[in-house]
Amino acid sequence: MSLYGIGNGLLDREHHISTDFLKLHQLEKGSMTLVEYEAFKKMSDSLKNDKNLAVDSGGAVANACATAAACGLETYLEVCMGNDWAGKAYTQALSENNVSHRYNKEEDFLLGTTGQCLVAISEDAERTMQTYLGVNTKLNPNMVDAQHVQNAQLALIEGYLVTGTDSLDAALQVKAYAKTHGVKTALTLSDAGVVKFFHPQMKALAENVDMLFGNEAEALAFTETNTLDAAKKQLEQCAQTVVITLGNKGAVIYYQGAWFDAPAEKAQAINALGAGDTFCGVFIACLLQGFSAQKAADKANHAAGMVVEQYGARLEKQKLADLMTQKEFA
Repeated sequence: MSLYGIGNGLLDREHHISTDFLKLHQLEKGSMTLVEYEAFKKMSDSLKNDKNLAVDSGGAVANACATAAACGLETYLEVCMGNDWAGKAYTQALSENNVSHRYNKEEDFLLGTTGQCLVAISEDAERTMQTYLGVNTKLNPNMVDAQHVQNAQLALIEGYLVTGTDSLDAALQVKAYAKTHGVKTALTLSDAGVVKFFHPQMKALAENVDMLFGNEAEALAFTETNTLDAAKKQLEQCAQTVVITLGNKGAVIYYQGAWFDAPAEKAQAINALGAGDTFCGVFIACLLQGFSAQKAADKANHAAGMVVEQYGARLEKQKLADLMTQKEFA
């Protein structure tokens, strides 16, 4: 039971801000924007007096892999890490979460700055992100180890990789290795803005994947439709399994030729960061360990409901381990 993941490795800097802050800096609530270091530093400096700053290792597929590992899967994550304090802290956190990686000695780290993501969390728990990719731009097909892909049951690919030519080629290389060795593939759509701006690239990356994950806005952008029902009809042709998360409404899931609803549990949300990643990681871990799709969705919804009630994008390992053995979800 193993999972291979490839995506951006980002050190998350979480700030709680007001809607007025977003307006002042002309940020669209709920969006993710790629920025250069100067713009990232300017935004960070404007929040330097935030006494409630939280720093944690992040990235969509990284969060999903850490979650899946806590749920009992062997996981390997391909990310780019700089030879700086952030890269060392990030990889240490991966190891502590039982996620394998390539950074076992000093010379394994890349020259340059580890990527960071400024996460602005508004009063309604929505997160708005400014991302500086740093050394993540160095991800390329030569970094993809065919052996790690071959050893997995599923290869999980981050949609954000479409934003760079080399990173997209790396993602496509993973798909090629997976196809050669009979490994199933999954793709996260990642962000509606990215889907719209890089639509041809995302379509190419999504072709013939086995599983597709996205929220409602991403699903509409990917299918270029205006309603969820219209999007669902198109997505049936894209993958054998499709998961569309719907925030506090839960999710709708296409599995074995039919759609089913997976209602969310009630939660007192204070932070939406990591909810989709948590759902993805738990759902994958459950399916690969023999749970039905309905039970996998129930567990994933429960986990997502817990993560939005805390600060930080990942649940504690013990909470996830306990979730996997809870009888009401067995």
